[in-house]
Amino acid sequence: MTSFIEIAQIFTGRATDIDDIITNIAGTLVGYLIAYWFTGIFTRKIVKNSKKNDFYIICASVVLIMFFLQPFISSLLWEMIL
Repeated sequence: MTSFIEIAQIFTGRATDIDDIITNIAGTLVGYLIAYWFTGIFTRKIVKNSKKNDFYIICASVVLIMFFLQPFISSLLWEMIL
């Protein structure tokens, strides 16, 4: 997917670089490993007593947080950095 985005940037007039592909792949791998590690920790502790509805509540909560809060948090962080 990251290669497709970089190739698409050629046609939009934006600069493309192999460093972007390397860092995107590295970030994806690090994110996957962190998610895998957290999932392993939580599933060992929670799944034993959980119900199917708990899974849907967690998924809905994550979607709502990412949809409503993530844009505000990221814009706040960019304002602090820049």
